[in-house]
Amino acid sequence: MSTVLVVDDEADIREVMDLMLSGAGHRVRTEPDGRGALTALAEESFDLVLLDRTMPGLDGIEVLQELEGSTRAVPPVLMVSALSSRDDLRAAVDAGAVGLLGKPFTRAELLGRVDELTVEPHPPTTG
Repeated sequence: MSTVLVVDDEADIREVMDLMLSGAGHRVRTEPDGRGALTALAEESFDLVLLDRTMPGLDGIEVLQELEGSTRAVPPVLMVSALSSRDDLRAAVDAGAVGLLGKPFTRAELLGRVDELTVEPHPPTTG
């Protein structure tokens, strides 16, 4: 299965996503903020990043902007947000995300998107 980085400032959301993903056989690392996400990406390789849009400090868009300037390989990033209008989707994709998963989501929605993004060949991009 795949290795997924989950980044969300809400501990309950991180825990639920971790349980859903690990229960489906994925290896999961969680981080509470954007800085933690950047550190994790520097330390480890991931098949997918699930990145919260709205966090204190570096938000999801700012994390993507930081990654854009990186020379290291960046896995696909799926933005996760309660803000899920077309404008929010456009902002996420324009920043480099492969899509947006709206909160709240079901287990089936989360696992479906993760499977879709980790089974299909998505070569890492460089910033």
